[in-house]
Amino acid sequence: MKRLFEKYSSDLKGLFWLALGLFLAASLVSYSPNDPSLNSIVQAAGKPKNLCGYLGSFLADLLYQGFGLPAWVLVLGSLRQSWIHFVGRLPRKEKASWWLDVVLLLVVTCLMGLHFSEARFFGGQMRVGGWVGHFLAKGLVKAVNEVGLAIVLWTCLAALLVFLYGPDMV
Repeated sequence: MKRLFEKYSSDLKGLFWLALGLFLAASLVSYSPNDPSLNSIVQAAGKPKNLCGYLGSFLADLLYQGFGLPAWVLVLGSLRQSWIHFVGRLPRKEKASWWLDVVLLLVVTCLMGLHFSEARFFGGQMRVGGWVGHFLAKGLVKAVNEVGLAIVLWTCLAALLVFLYGPDMV
C-alpha cells in the first residue's frame, strides 16, 4: 500500500489542490449576504443558497470579510498548485512555493486596501481589500506614506509574479 501511495502521491496531491480550488471557487461565486455566516447566523433562516452549503457560506463570508475580492487569489493559487502536481517532475522548490501564493494574497489585499480604501461591494458590507487589506495598508502608510507603500507593493507584486509564473508571463 505504501508503494502504491508513493507512486500516485503527486497525483493525489494534485487532486487535493484541485478539489480545494473548486470548492473555494464554488463557495465564493455563490456567496450571498443573506446566507448564514459569522455575522448573520441568527438572522438567516432556512437553507443557504451557497453551492457548498453551510461550510461554503461561512467560508466565503470569512474570506470576503478578511481579504475582499483578492480572496480569489486563493482559488488561483490552489489551481496552480494542482497543475504543478499533475505536471510532476518539477524542481522541489516549485512544489514548496505555496507560501508565495499566500504572500501574493497579502500583497494584492494590501494594494486593494491602499488604492480602494473606501470602495465596498455586496451592498456596502464588504471592503474591496477586506479588513486585512484595510489594516495592513493603514498601518504601513504610517511608516512609508502612500506613495512609498505603493512603490513597495507594486514592486513586490511584480517580483512575486516573476517567481510564480516566470518572466515570460509578466
